Amino acid sequence: MPVEDAPAAAASVVVAPANALDLPVLEALLAPGVANHSILPRSRSVLLQRLRDFVVVRSGGRVVGVGSVAMVDETTAEVGVLVTEDAAGRAPLLQHLLAEARGLGAAAAFWVGPPGNPLSELGFRPCTPRAIRAKYQGQCLRCSRKPTCRQVAWTTDLES
Repeated sequence: MPVEDAPAAAASVVVAPANALDLPVLEALLAPGVANHSILPRSRSVLLQRLRDFVVVRSGGRVVGVGSVAMVDETTAEVGVLVTEDAAGRAPLLQHLLAEARGLGAAAAFWVGPPGNPLSELGFRPCTPRAIRAKYQGQCLRCSRKPTCRQVAWTTDLES
């Protein structure tokens, strides 16, 4: 069921589960990050297999962003947020993902991406990827892009 809040509804911004028809848009949103090495590549097959992990944000009926939540340990969630250059859907998408992380029991959340913090106005503060031990040990150390990695991390505490 789509999730709307009052300000988002006024701007016709809706966050809803992704579906198979969204795959071309998901690929298009991921492509620039994959090309500049700020996002690891994911095949269409992997996107389809993990489709339940994604939500999309629609503005005016078209997909303008995608997001996901993954628990990396018992108290920490990673949120992934990608939006088009029209960032109108960023705040509603992130609010949805943080609520989902809280519902999963997370006390903190982090976001990893290219330099520049578009989430600072939403309470995210910088940290090093190494500070997120479970992410660093579970993924970063094994990543083929580690020697040239340009990702930086931001974290926020989640209120109960």
